[in-house]
Amino acid sequence: MCALQAIYSNIECCVRVNGNTTDWFSVNTGLKQGCVISTVMFNIFINNLIDDIKALNIGIDIDGEKVAILLYADDLVLLSENTEDMQKLINVLGVWCNDNCLKVNLNKSKIMHFRNPSVLRSDFVFNINDEVIDYVSSYQYLGLVLNEFLDYKVMAKAVAKSASRALGLLIVKCKAHGGFQHNIFTKLFDTLVWSVINYGSAIWGTSEFSCISAVQNRAMRFYMGVGKYTPNDAVSGDMGWKPPYVKQWSNIFRHWARCTKMDKDRINYKVFIWSIRKSSYKIKKWSYKVIEMLKLYNMDRFCNVDDYILDKNIIHQLEVNIFDNYKTEWSTRLDSYGQGNKLRTYKLFKFSYSTEQYLLQNIPIRYRSAFAKFRCGVAPLKIETGRYERLDLDKRLCFNCDNIEDEKHVLLTCPLYEDLRQSLFIDIIQQNDMFLTLSDDEKFIFLFKNENVCSSVAKTCNNILLRRNSILYC
Repeated sequence: MCALQAIYSNIECCVRVNGNTTDWFSVNTGLKQGCVISTVMFNIFINNLIDDIKALNIGIDIDGEKVAILLYADDLVLLSENTEDMQKLINVLGVWCNDNCLKVNLNKSKIMHFRNPSVLRSDFVFNINDEVIDYVSSYQYLGLVLNEFLDYKVMAKAVAKSASRALGLLIVKCKAHGGFQHNIFTKLFDTLVWSVINYGSAIWGTSEFSCISAVQNRAMRFYMGVGKYTPNDAVSGDMGWKPPYVKQWSNIFRHWARCTKMDKDRINYKVFIWSIRKSSYKIKKWSYKVIEMLKLYNMDRFCNVDDYILDKNIIHQLEVNIFDNYKTEWSTRLDSYGQGNKLRTYKLFKFSYSTEQYLLQNIPIRYRSAFAKFRCGVAPLKIETGRYERLDLDKRLCFNCDNIEDEKHVLLTCPLYEDLRQSLFIDIIQQNDMFLTLSDDEKFIFLFKNENVCSSVAKTCNNILLRRNSILYC
């Protein structure tokens, strides 16, 4: 006790602004930020409030136990099943604050009525110490946005917005350094951007959200140097990154494993078991979706948390299975693309979902960008620009000759680029002396499939676009 009195006796503080400080003033309340004993002292200080709340014996019924208060550091949540009980809880909080010379900040303290969308919000007026507490439709709690209908789309959108800002900083840093290698860019994305998405994904990640996928797609398009209209299947197929949905489920299974290992007396474990028991095809909440996923991959024995616990090897196998299933769906979509689709040629030389060598090699950014555009069918040729002019396929002609201007035409036959083509073929023949005997289709596939020539092909693609633009727009 003497040590505590010594730490908190005659405390004075000042405020520093732009290197200047105010006069010193006394501080008679609060705990020292960063002090190792501050959290323990705060828990001791607030413990009698918890006792007063529990003495009411009201709250959410979890298998006979009333849960009325949640505490994390200095964040406090009160829970009840009806308005009258909630006001009783608030009254106890108000009395405790008065007794301890504290005041509730009504700018941060709000009421949220969780319900189905078909149910009207309560019109009960809540107040604490004669001050009205406002209702809100959403609230940020511990970094995650909860809305009154417990719609995880709202939470995912808020997470995606934060992750998008983090990605913007990564892109700025990447440009300032003249680009990064694939493995470095991937590591930075996982560290700076995915870590933002990862927080809380064990709860909301049971569904696939387009806003979350959009963040990763934007990062991949930036690295490849392609535009926003590039098909996502081509971008993800060439980068080879795990889709967000797969990583979300990996986090979910790890969270499930943590819950099963908790002490059975903890309220967290009791809520976990209660949610499993309540889940059904009529109540398709978190536990139900996890159980259905375990059953889908023949891991339903792990639904019995008393006998089976997910270990890291099983979680890894589940992640592999989900990723393999995604790859199969990706391949099916790729096969379904028709002649008029942007991926009309991409599917001729792309057969597996994996990182392409041209992204791993030390190729100049502008060459890599041109190569990726040709691969993905989004190079600014008439075959693509004519799409936005609503021209029929047979009218998207080369400005230099009367053939359809597509990737195969400019690389293999158009007279305008003959010198570039011959220089490229000389490099290729050194790798494959049978190249000139191949058909045009076989040559085209070889150019984009052989990793030993991708640097030369990328340079040629870039030079073709430069020459084309210099003639058309200069």
